[in-house]
Amino acid sequence: MRLPDKKIFYPILGIVAVIAITGGLLFVAGPGPVSENKPIDPTESIRQFIGDPDVVVVFEERMVNVAGEPYDSYRVNDNHFIVDPKTGMVTGAQFVQVRKENQGPLSLEQAKNSARTFALLHYYNFNRRNMVLTESQAIDHGDAATEYSYTWNEQDQSINNGNLVHVSLNTDGSVRSYHARDKTAPRLEPVRISKNQAIDTATRYVIEKTKISNISSNETSVLLTVMPDRDNRKVWIVQVELRYMDLRFGFEDHRGGAVYIDAITGNVVKFDPCQ
Repeated sequence: MRLPDKKIFYPILGIVAVIAITGGLLFVAGPGPVSENKPIDPTESIRQFIGDPDVVVVFEERMVNVAGEPYDSYRVNDNHFIVDPKTGMVTGAQFVQVRKENQGPLSLEQAKNSARTFALLHYYNFNRRNMVLTESQAIDHGDAATEYSYTWNEQDQSINNGNLVHVSLNTDGSVRSYHARDKTAPRLEPVRISKNQAIDTATRYVIEKTKISNISSNETSVLLTVMPDRDNRKVWIVQVELRYMDLRFGFEDHRGGAVYIDAITGNVVKFDPCQ
């Protein structure tokens, strides 16, 4: 199991945490901020993260994310970790999953407090940045159990600036995964393209790409953020779902996807069609 390239971030460990991992409580001590000129030993960083000073840490490989930034992959038994080679800090973790019959009774709202505590203690700048909860959802993975997913983004002018911390829990409160990015973010210039302009552009783009007609409804959701892999370009991400009547077969169908609109120029910079 390897964390995907797109989830490579720059977090920082907290001071002292009590974490539930795969049902067991682990006392975790973190060193706080580290200068990029003095990276800590990644093996010791991982040992501190999981609270075991003697655990065997295995280096897997060095990779590069979509922004051209290197990161190192490590393994501890069946748990996987991502480390920033410039600092030696753990920036991502993926833990062994519990079986569905072993799930606990926590609700999404109850588990949020555990996730926030974990984020607060492991993401050194959580209280130093304007971290806003932007995602809180339950994801049903079927036999792989339900996941509670929470994301806090740093916002500038109500815009996500690329810094974030994501914590995923099982329903018993144990940690499923952790990802973060914590870098100096540039000041953002005001947008020139409005939300409604972005929605209009995205809708027209999807219609042009899919060549559909007889549209019965159009549902959209919009997020204003930056793209770290594209020089922190400020974009509107417009999720578009168009429902239409397919006259060939006589039933309603849908098309859509995520359209990335440059918030300064209004140009479409990326399109992820729904499958």
